[in-house]
Order: sequence, then C-alpha cells, then structure tokens
Amino acid sequence: MSQATSTAQLKLIDVRAPLWRALLIIPVALACAGAFFAARWYIGNTLAEFTPGVEQGGLETTRRALGYAPGDPIAYWSAANLELRSPDPARMPEAVRLYEEAVRLSPNDYRLWLSLGQGRERAGDAAGAEKALRRAIELSPNYARPRWYLGNMLLRAGRTDEAFVEMRRAADGYPLVLRPHVFEAAWNVFNEDVKEIERVVGAEADTRAQLAAFLAARGRAGDAVRLWMSLSAPEKHQQREKGEELMRALFGKRQFRAAQELARDLNLESAETVGQFANGGFETNIAAPNVSLFGWQVAPVAQVEVRIDAGQHRSGNRSLLIIFKGFASTNYHNIMQVVVVEPNTRYRFEGYVRTQDLKSGGTPLLEVADTGDGKILGTSAPFPIGRNEWQPVTFEFSTPEKTEGVYFRTNRAFCGEVCPIFGSIWYDDFNLQRLGASAGQDNSGAGRDRNDKAAAATAR
Repeated sequence: MSQATSTAQLKLIDVRAPLWRALLIIPVALACAGAFFAARWYIGNTLAEFTPGVEQGGLETTRRALGYAPGDPIAYWSAANLELRSPDPARMPEAVRLYEEAVRLSPNDYRLWLSLGQGRERAGDAAGAEKALRRAIELSPNYARPRWYLGNMLLRAGRTDEAFVEMRRAADGYPLVLRPHVFEAAWNVFNEDVKEIERVVGAEADTRAQLAAFLAARGRAGDAVRLWMSLSAPEKHQQREKGEELMRALFGKRQFRAAQELARDLNLESAETVGQFANGGFETNIAAPNVSLFGWQVAPVAQVEVRIDAGQHRSGNRSLLIIFKGFASTNYHNIMQVVVVEPNTRYRFEGYVRTQDLKSGGTPLLEVADTGDGKILGTSAPFPIGRNEWQPVTFEFSTPEKTEGVYFRTNRAFCGEVCPIFGSIWYDDFNLQRLGASAGQDNSGAGRDRNDKAAAATAR
C-alpha cells in the first residue's frame, strides 16, 4: 500500500468543534453521576450495616441510610430490625412495612423473609408469618434457622405435631446444638411423658441414643436404658460413643445399676454383676485415673507407690502392692472402687492382706462409705504392724434404703495430724457376700464407732 493511500485513510477530529465537545462531556457526566449514586449507596449501606441501638439514636441513623440508598434492601432490613426492637408496640406495623419493602427489593434473600415472618408474628399476623417463614424455607431448604423459627411459631400456636416436624428437621442439621432443645421442649409440652416425647422427636438411631442421655440426666434411668437396648447391634456399634456418654451420665446421677447394665452391653471391663468387685483378685492391670467407672481407681500421691505385683499373691498370679514411704496425711482415699449393691441389704466383706515392715501409729484399714452422703457404713480393724503373712480381713455392713453403690476404699486409723507410715501391704482375693435384707440397721456411724473400739482393743 502506498503512502498516499495511507494518508487518505487517516481521519482527524477537531475536538474544538461544539458538537464533539458535547459528545465527550456526556460519558464523563454519566460516569460522575454513577460514581455519585454509587457513593450514596455505599454510604447508605454502611450506615445500615453498622447502625447503633435504639437508645444510641439508631432509628435516626437508619432514616439517613434510607435517604442515601432508597433502593437498598439492607437499609430497609436494618431499619425494620430497629423498629422491631423498639419498646413501643405501636412501632410494630412500621417494622413489618419496612420488612415487606426489603423483601420487595430482594425477593430471593431468605434472611429477609425470615425476618418478615418474625415481624408479622410479633404484630399478631400468624397466617402472614407462617407464609413468610415457609417462603424462607423454600429459598434455603438446607438451612436450620427458618425451620427452627417456624417450628417454634407453630408450637406457640398450639400446632404441636406440625411444630416438632419442623424443629426435628432443623435439629437434624445441628444435632449437638439444637436436638437437646427439641427434647427440652417436648419434655415440657408433654409433661415428661416419655412415650409422647419419643413419638415426636423421631425414631432414628442417633436421636434415640441422644434422647437416652437426655433422660438419664433427668433421673429416668429405666427409660434411658430401654431406649439404648432398643437399638440393633449395628446401630449400637455406630452409636457407641453416645452409649459411653449415656453410661457416664447414669453414673454421674448415681444410677449405678443402669450404668453397670450399659457397661455390660458395651463390653467394658467394668461389667461386673451387682454385689461383686471388679478385678477383686487384681489379676488385670489397673486403668489410668478416671478411665474406668467401676474398676479400681488409684490416684497418684507423693510418698506412696501402688502397682500390681506378680511376685506375691495368695491365689492366682498377682496382687496389689502399696508401698508407703513416709506418707503422713490424716486420710488416705487414693485406692477406691465403686461397687454396685442392692439397697437395704446386709453384706459381708472378705479379703486378704499381707504386710512387711509396716510402721505407723495409724496403720491402713479398709472401709465402706455411702456414695450418696459419704457416711461410713463399715470398716475393718487397722492392719497389724511389722511383717505378717496373708491374713483374712472381714467385716459386715448394711446399705441404706436408696443406695445403689458404695465406695470401697483404703483409709487409715487416726493418729494425729502428722503421722507418717512406712512399709508395704498387699491386697488379694477381695469378695462380697450378700447376707440378706437389712433389718433396720443403723448406718449413722454407730457401726464405725464399734469397729474403732474393737480395733483399739485388738491393738492393746
């Protein structure tokens, strides 16, 4: 292409001409206008988002926000929220109007429909509230909040079964947070009728397992165990963690027999029968502190060593060895087991003790205490000092009327505020025998006094 041809195609515009000046000013003006309105929208949206409370002049702030951004649904939403929180009930219609305007500007935002539903209910429009909340659910079917608010609204309206359908669906998404509230609502609505509660909260395995723990915490041990036992073997395996939580809840409420039944069903080491020691022959290892509920609990303490000993045993292959290295405290409760027992029953304890180089003015002894009030129900004589081969230790005690478990533990005879112990003792072959129903046995402490007097006479 020649230079002449290229020159002929080049067009020059003279911007000094009035027409071209006008054409260039128009887009600049449009850009400035857009920036102005965008800035107003941003200012209005920011004011709406960070509106202070009613007491701090929030209503005036929202009015300014609406002035800056009259087409912003968030500005209307914020203004409506403040109107809803106003202590003046006459402001409620205005709150609803603002929510409706926000919904008109943004009809697919479930949050706005949710708030509109809450506002309409507060204003007394139950039908309109339900319609708005159901629209919020349509827009967010997997969100819990709309269903939760609808369920609560239906519950307040007396539509109980419909309410629990929605609340249950909401809780399925957040079972640890919302499901206990569903149980609590059903507990109150149905006046603690467990059958009705089961009916409305759902029959899924995880729901039943969680409901069992809820009932256990409220002292309904029988219903809690029944619910757990209604699960199939695969369901129990899947819900094992909840089963262990249930067992601990029952134990914490001193529902020891039910907790022990759960322990047996879960195949835990603490699954002994009523009136029997767990690991009474000390043939298995002692679990770490707070791991076992019904097994031996050994709390570490300075100047005392406790361990399983395979070198000494009366029967079997092992015993429990306790070595005192100057322990001087008044009490020693650091070796203990909760034993499940029957109420109003008399028992006889039999066990064996061996000592070596035992020296103290207050040697160890064995005692039984009520798990309810801590009262001593029975005690052995203090162990003999020096070296003694395996000797039987026996005593009897009666359980109170409402007791399901007792503390069986080591203690020591009182010999002053500072009274060190040195030497070793071994335990083996601990056993309880049920003697029969208690015949009005006094467990107020008189038995302990008689044992202490007998022990003193033996020492003399």
